[in-house]
Amino acid sequence: MTSHSPLPPTLAAWARNQARTNHRYVSGRTLWTAADAAHPGLLPPDPQRLSQHWPIHRQLLGAYVAGLPRIEVGDLVTVTRHDMDEPRRATLTAIDDALLVRVAFDGDDGPGTDVARIAVDAVPVIYYTATITTFDGSDMDAYGQPREPGHGYRAQFGWWDPVHRYWQVHEQRQSVTPDVCPEGADPVSWLADRLTARLGRLASYDGDTFRGAREAVFPGRLTGIAARQPDAVPGAGIRLEDAAAAGQLHRPTAGQRTLTAAGHPRGLRDGDVLAAAVHLGLLSAVPSPTGAPTGQDSRQT
Repeated sequence: MTSHSPLPPTLAAWARNQARTNHRYVSGRTLWTAADAAHPGLLPPDPQRLSQHWPIHRQLLGAYVAGLPRIEVGDLVTVTRHDMDEPRRATLTAIDDALLVRVAFDGDDGPGTDVARIAVDAVPVIYYTATITTFDGSDMDAYGQPREPGHGYRAQFGWWDPVHRYWQVHEQRQSVTPDVCPEGADPVSWLADRLTARLGRLASYDGDTFRGAREAVFPGRLTGIAARQPDAVPGAGIRLEDAAAAGQLHRPTAGQRTLTAAGHPRGLRDGDVLAAAVHLGLLSAVPSPTGAPTGQDSRQT
């Protein structure tokens, strides 16, 4: 085999699985060394200077990067390089190609720095979206469909900032502040705790989105205090924010607003998100196609 040979499928699958099971390599050389140790004889001899221009090396890097959490411009990231004393936080400002990105380090002014994608870790965050429904007393819903007289409504959907602007949604994700996982925190526990704190009881998980089960009634919150008369059903213990309460208590009055929301984790590995879904009771077990334990993080530089 030579440096221009195609990457064997066995190594491509190995590299993707290494990324998905939290085995971190932040340089091409350490990834190459690990691949050669795992499957001896499948890679060409490594000369003194390993070139990223080798097709087989780029394909190995590409397979590994494909298994890392997806990142987008504007995301918070952590960069780990040999010329740094410790990892540094940055914001992703451009994606040149699958293997090269540009970042702006915290506190630095200037055009940004190009770094290898393999050296970049996504910072775990949760963004939220919400739908705010306003009953307007009409007989049409937000989609132009007929409703029972007096039950019409209009709706706004967008990015939601539950800390700074609870009863407002935004068109641009950059307009809201996500929940950011503290350094050193367990991402599974953090994700489950934050979703519960923001959304209350969870209704479902579909792979990218955790949907809340509650509906807040203005000026209440999804995780507020128990409702009282005259809005609560006497003796029923229904919260003002409970999804069932809004529609069952009385006919909606014009101007009444309700809010439903969902959480969208980013920068977490698939295994961590699945483990949080299990913790929240939305899945019965974490699927593991390789049988490898999730949450294991062996970082190699």
